[in-house]
Amino acid sequence: MNDFEGAVHYLESNHREACLASVELGISLSLGLAFVVLSTKAQRHHLALFLINCFSIACVIGTSTARLRMTSLKIQDRLVGGVGAELARINLACYFFCIWTPLVADTTLLFKLETLYPAWTGWKRPAILGTYLLLLTARLCVAAAMIWLGMINYVGPADRGADFWRIHSNVKATVLFISAQFQLVTCSFAASVLFRRAYVFSSAVKEKTSEAHQKLRRQLRFFIESTFMTFLPPVICQVIILVTLLTHSETHAAKRAVGWGMDLNMTLSLIFSILATSWSTIRTPLPSSSTAAPEQEQGRPPQSPSKNKSFLASVLERAGIFHEPDDSVELLATVPSRPEAEGEAAHSPRDRWLRPS
Repeated sequence: MNDFEGAVHYLESNHREACLASVELGISLSLGLAFVVLSTKAQRHHLALFLINCFSIACVIGTSTARLRMTSLKIQDRLVGGVGAELARINLACYFFCIWTPLVADTTLLFKLETLYPAWTGWKRPAILGTYLLLLTARLCVAAAMIWLGMINYVGPADRGADFWRIHSNVKATVLFISAQFQLVTCSFAASVLFRRAYVFSSAVKEKTSEAHQKLRRQLRFFIESTFMTFLPPVICQVIILVTLLTHSETHAAKRAVGWGMDLNMTLSLIFSILATSWSTIRTPLPSSSTAAPEQEQGRPPQSPSKNKSFLASVLERAGIFHEPDDSVELLATVPSRPEAEGEAAHSPRDRWLRPS
């Protein structure tokens, strides 16, 4: 009776996992299609950031597809047997990508840090970027450790004929525990640096009331929102994983909590990294029709409105099906730049709001 109940719980757990993987696959496919089709020329112009987001989407799609195959193999392994080796490899790949995908998504924060600390900030730029790269490298080592230890403790026994569901090891839980701590430290470090720069910006424009400074405060608000997007959701997932693993519980509820934490961490890291880069820190806002004329009077050529058109709108317009107004979409910049007051002389880069502090 106990074996029967255990098998029922095992099958129910795999059914829930398959449903969750299907939902993740649908979300990632929809998000990927929307991101590519609706991306603007300005977004695609920053090729590295665009490719990182596309790669993150591909990782989630691949992981969800592998998990669907894994749930089928788990049931076959429990009821029939003989598929332990394939199941062990797919299971190990899924755990690896649950660590790897958030790592790829978090590399988008590197663009924010690089923009906020340009070359003229002196030693702060290499110190902050170097620290963040070191944390990302440590997380990469943890992901590599998952592969190495998994090959020894899971794939090896399965290749020797052991049923996968009978293999017991704490390796995956230990590596996940370490990975969660590193990701928590990485996100906390990046967020603390970004929020400190937000405080510097806020102090610089606190008493200003001009229209240019009001625009600057709006950009500051977008900057804070984008930072929260890339910080809070992963941190919540890491707290769930850490608390559950610290209880050392082997119940089905605890295992489900860890599984949900891993899945949400992977999916939310992808979604919010893309949303946060909609408030990109490496783009400048396109001028509206009301501001284009003053820019021309000042001798500065206006930015091309074609950068504001989505990929889909460009294709439809070429086909004569659809025409998108030039000023229908606004690109938001989240790195405040120094407003140019009337009669103000030229200043050196150190006089901008992005000044060393």
